[in-house]
Amino acid sequence: MARKDRNTPRPDHRRRHAERLVQQHAGHRCGTHADNLILAAMQYLELGEDEPAERAMREAVGIEDAEPGRPHATYILFLLERGRTDEARALLSEVRRLRPQEPFIYGVIAAALATHGQPEQAARWYTAGLAAAVERLADLEADDVLEDPQLLIMAVGRRQVRASLGLEPDHIDLLVTEVTAAA
Repeated sequence: MARKDRNTPRPDHRRRHAERLVQQHAGHRCGTHADNLILAAMQYLELGEDEPAERAMREAVGIEDAEPGRPHATYILFLLERGRTDEARALLSEVRRLRPQEPFIYGVIAAALATHGQPEQAARWYTAGLAAAVERLADLEADDVLEDPQLLIMAVGRRQVRASLGLEPDHIDLLVTEVTAAA
């Protein structure tokens, strides 16, 4: 008899864990509750349960004390993966209004857009993420990208989508080529 992988949680454990995450900080409308809701949504998605996952994501998006854009990024990815592009676009507009300061959020959204056939939008979101991370894009240097893996991931993603659009490399694309060639 084959041994079951002991590191993979059983579905009933995963579901109980998701339910506990939803209940923790319930009613507090704090950032921690929003984070827990997103973690619960991930658990539900692992179980193939879209309805409770979406309910948790919607609630997280509605929490004002959440990290600006963080729950939105997860929900946007969910919507795009299900072909619900119009809903994702509406949420993208909301994220733009929030102007998240965490570059990671822009990178997650950009990668989701690139994966789902929207390279022009992806290039804009990668660029916005880089702009959120540095004071001036014109001053972005190789050391900046080498010291911050998130910047490197966004810069590489940006270069890839720009190349797929047939755009001429700009200074950021050339910087990525220089950094990756040296690695």
